[in-house]
Amino acid sequence: MKTKTVLAFAIAPLVIPVIFVLCDLFVPGLLSAGAPLPAAYRASEGLRIGLIAMGMGYVVTLILAVPIHFSFVRRRWTSWWRYVCLGVFLGITPWLVYGLTLLWGTGPGASYPVFGLSVLIGLGATCGASAATVFWAITVKQ
Repeated sequence: MKTKTVLAFAIAPLVIPVIFVLCDLFVPGLLSAGAPLPAAYRASEGLRIGLIAMGMGYVVTLILAVPIHFSFVRRRWTSWWRYVCLGVFLGITPWLVYGLTLLWGTGPGASYPVFGLSVLIGLGATCGASAATVFWAITVKQ
């Protein structure tokens, strides 16, 4: 594996906390419920949640993205849009599993806040697409 590829796998998920912080700063109340909070608190809350999501991003990268990337290279599917679509898919997968696990594990009549899950899925898609774009720009772009 090339050094550039290893570096790209290490750097790409670092965009995830940045997206969470920006989202919490520019859309108050989206990640932190309740009354509008000061910007410093929203930034720290976004960073805290973003670091958790980044950890999930590294796990998804190691388990799924690495083998799929090598499969893409072998088949010469190295266009940017394939990586963005893959990033969106891999970005929403953990949140869908999380939401479905909560729904399934709570018994009949259970409800999970659909708005909360939809926000996490949207953020997962955004983070996945952004991380995939950064990865593609570092290692694949000629």
